[in-house]
Amino acid sequence: NYVYMINASQTSTSGEISYLERLQWTSNPNSSSTCIDVGKQEYECKNFIRVVELRQDNTLYVCGTNSYEPKCRIYTRAQFAAATPHNSPYTSEEMCNEQCGCPQNPVTTSVALYTNTSRGFKMFSAAVTDFMGKRSYLVRSGNPSLKSVHKWLNDPSFVKLIEYGEKVYLFFREIPTSVETGADHLTTWSRVAQVCKDDMGGTTVLRYQWTTFLKARLTCSTQGTTSRQEVFHFNNLTSVSDVTRITGSDGRPTDVIFATFTTPWEWSDISMSAVCVYSIQDDIARLFDEGHFMEEQQKIPLPKVDEPVARPTRCNAGVSNEAEYFAKAHQIMYESVQPRYGLPIFVTESNVRLTQIALDENAGSSETMMLYAGTEDGKMLRIRPRLATTEGPKSVLIEEMNVADQSTCASTTSCGVRALHISHPELPANVSPDLDANPKPSAFIAFTDKMIQVPLTKCDRYPNAATHCFGCCNFDPECGWIR
Repeated sequence: NYVYMINASQTSTSGEISYLERLQWTSNPNSSSTCIDVGKQEYECKNFIRVVELRQDNTLYVCGTNSYEPKCRIYTRAQFAAATPHNSPYTSEEMCNEQCGCPQNPVTTSVALYTNTSRGFKMFSAAVTDFMGKRSYLVRSGNPSLKSVHKWLNDPSFVKLIEYGEKVYLFFREIPTSVETGADHLTTWSRVAQVCKDDMGGTTVLRYQWTTFLKARLTCSTQGTTSRQEVFHFNNLTSVSDVTRITGSDGRPTDVIFATFTTPWEWSDISMSAVCVYSIQDDIARLFDEGHFMEEQQKIPLPKVDEPVARPTRCNAGVSNEAEYFAKAHQIMYESVQPRYGLPIFVTESNVRLTQIALDENAGSSETMMLYAGTEDGKMLRIRPRLATTEGPKSVLIEEMNVADQSTCASTTSCGVRALHISHPELPANVSPDLDANPKPSAFIAFTDKMIQVPLTKCDRYPNAATHCFGCCNFDPECGWIR
């Protein structure tokens, strides 16, 4: 029912967060009553805000489930207020169609991205759009509006949308086809899909639908301890970072994303997680641009001679009738996207499920990268990645912080970290970032029922560095020596 405006540079010693102003938007009584009448629970018949996007004109585009009757509103900055005893005024309102990216069911996943194209700003979104929760689409708003073919997504759980160059990438989980698995039993695979921002859609079998939609399996796996043991796959993608630039062991910079994976939820005896890294250009885009398509009826690569001249991966290419028919029938790549280094950069111990990941590209004002990962049982892991090493990646777990009340985690589902944001307070230009009295960076951590702020670390937990642990302190970029 609320959208809060929060100062990300604020500091808090108690963990409590103050907001500047907020919007209030409750579901109208008629919608709530109808929702309950059709058999939904009272807690479902609220207005769960699922889309909040700042538009290029500085207005805020907000969409909510509105008791299974999704709507979208546009707000101006002046319509925020410190106190909202009633619903906030708004500039305009519209019923949410498939283009808005807001699901009807508040517990289903959805993602949205508002970005610029050659024809202006457009909304890209992926969501379950029907009342029964059976139909999921990847959609672009505007003229022409486009959406995916229904069968291209099979019971998906959406994780993130990322723009890169002339393409948008969708990261999600879904049930693969029996052709891919070679079996009829249900399992879950992680995926990445691509579309071109300026896709104009087809004119025949793909009219008002994507002609550049392709998807591939996103793998994150590790080899067993002996050569005879099979590869162990972390099949459940749970979070994806923003795009960042790293320098590899070859000294070449590359744009990458970090992603967290877990073992399947139904595995009660083994519960582990991993972090894998993928180059947008070398690992993801190259596979879509140069990889093999999969045959429709069997898991074999389609011969290159059977591909159309204009591959569906090519943006701004003219789409012939032949290419349209091909794109509708061949949207799965034969090869999988493999991670950088061929294996995870970090694997947890047993009974750890990672749910969220965030990056700090300038930890300790030293241009050092740190990873922060939230867990299902209310912890935050501080991980220092070591990527450019001759022996492969050797990331180090620096600290495990309890950020939720551990006494309640066994009996409730509210301990899982649902969002994670790293904030660096803004300092005056003439102030050195090394000064100990300066405000320290912190993490904003969201759960299903609250949000807290915690310091990134407590340096006084280290012993006297001069006599005990110089390496421990020095390896933590937030606690290193003043340069």
